[in-house]
Amino acid sequence: MIFDNIKNCEQYVTLHPAYEKAFSFLKEAFQNFPEPGKHEIDGENLFASVQAYNTVTEDGKMEAHEQYIDIQFMVSGKETMYVKDIEKAELSDAYREDWDAAFYQVDDTTSKLCLTPGDFVVLLPNDAHRPCVAFEGKSEAVRKIVMKVKL
Repeated sequence: MIFDNIKNCEQYVTLHPAYEKAFSFLKEAFQNFPEPGKHEIDGENLFASVQAYNTVTEDGKMEAHEQYIDIQFMVSGKETMYVKDIEKAELSDAYREDWDAAFYQVDDTTSKLCLTPGDFVVLLPNDAHRPCVAFEGKSEAVRKIVMKVKL
C-alpha cells in the first residue's frame, strides 16, 4: 500500500507501466473533474471510475481484489478508509471473479486512513480496504476517482 498526495506522484510512476498514464489522468481530473462513470484510458487494462457520493456511517466489510490494483484518489471532501493486510484479516466472503473481490471483516486491529483532497492510496491485492466511511461519523459529499490498473 502507498498513501501519499498527488503532488508527490512522480516518485511512483516507475513502479508499474500504467502508473504514468493513471497519475496523469488524476492530475488533470483534480483540476477539471470529469463526469461520474467509467472512463477508459487503455481499455480494460487501465480505466477510471469517477464517483460522487455521500460517505456512509454504517459498518461494512473490507474488500480485496486479485485482477486489479486500485488507486483511490480524493478530489473533494474527506473520508475514512479502513485497511489491513489480508494475511491478518478474517475472510467473510470468498473471492468471486465476477466481482474481482473477496470480503474481510473490520476489527479493532484494522488501520484507518483519512483521505482529504489531493490524497491517494494505492491498494495491491494483499490490501483489504473499506472506503467511503464517514470521517468522525459525519456523512459528507465527496468526489473521488478510483483508477483500476490491470495486474
